[in-house]
Amino acid sequence: MTLDPQYRTAAETAALLGVTAKALRVYERHGLVTPVRTGAGYRTYGPDQMRRLHQVLALRSLGLPLARIGRCLAGLGDDLGPILEAQEKDLRQRLGALESALALVARARERLAAGRPLSMDDLVTLTREIVMTTATPDWREGLALLFARHFTAEERETLAGAAPAASVGTTDAAEREALLMEARSMLGRDPATAEAMDLARRWRDRAARFVGGDKDKLDRMRAVLDEALADPALSRTLPWREEVAFIRAATERLEAAGR
Repeated sequence: MTLDPQYRTAAETAALLGVTAKALRVYERHGLVTPVRTGAGYRTYGPDQMRRLHQVLALRSLGLPLARIGRCLAGLGDDLGPILEAQEKDLRQRLGALESALALVARARERLAAGRPLSMDDLVTLTREIVMTTATPDWREGLALLFARHFTAEERETLAGAAPAASVGTTDAAEREALLMEARSMLGRDPATAEAMDLARRWRDRAARFVGGDKDKLDRMRAVLDEALADPALSRTLPWREEVAFIRAATERLEAAGR
C-alpha cells in the first residue's frame, strides 16, 4: 500500500502519538476524528486528522470526557489557540509544583551536607510534597469515575457486590485472570484468528454473566472499557491495557462475523 508521505496508517499514527489503534477507533466512533480511507478501505491520517487528534488528546489530558470534548471541538473548529492556552496553563501549574518540590529537596540536601539532620516536620513536608507531585493516579479511581458516568449509584452497588476485584480467589476472579493470561500470550498476533475469537467469545460470555445477561449493562461496560483505553493518562496506568485491547479487537472480528 503506497501512501502520500503526509498520511500515515492507523498503526503508525498510534505509535507516533503514544496511543493505541483502539483509541483511534474510539475517537472515530465518537465523531472526534474522521480518518481518510484508502481505496482498499484502510484508515489513514493526514495533517488535518493529526491537528484534530492533538486537540482531542490535549483536552483528554485536562480530564475532559469524550462527550464534552466533542462539544468543545464543535465550538472551536480547527482553532488550536484556546486549547494550547489551556494546555500551557495546566503545564505551568504542574511545573510550579515540581519546582517547589525540587527546591525542598535541594534545601534538604544542603542541610544534610552541612551535618544538620532533618527534623520530623522537615521530613513530613518533604514527603508530602514529593508524593503529591510524583504520584501516578490510581487506575481504579479513573475507572470508578467512568463507571459513575455510565451507571447509577444503585447499579454500581450491585456490580460491586459481584465484582471479581472484590472476590479475589473466587472462580470468577480466577477465570478472569486466566483469560487475561491467555490474551497476554497472544499479543502481537492477528486478533482475527479462530483462537483469538474463541478467547473473545469466552470473555464476552463471562462479562454477560457478570451483568446477569443484561445487554444494556453489557454495552455500558464496554463503553467504560473503550473510554478507559482511549484516555492516554488512564490507559497508561491500566495493568491489563494491552490484553483487554487485544480482546476488544478480537471481539470486533467475532461480531463482524455474526457470532
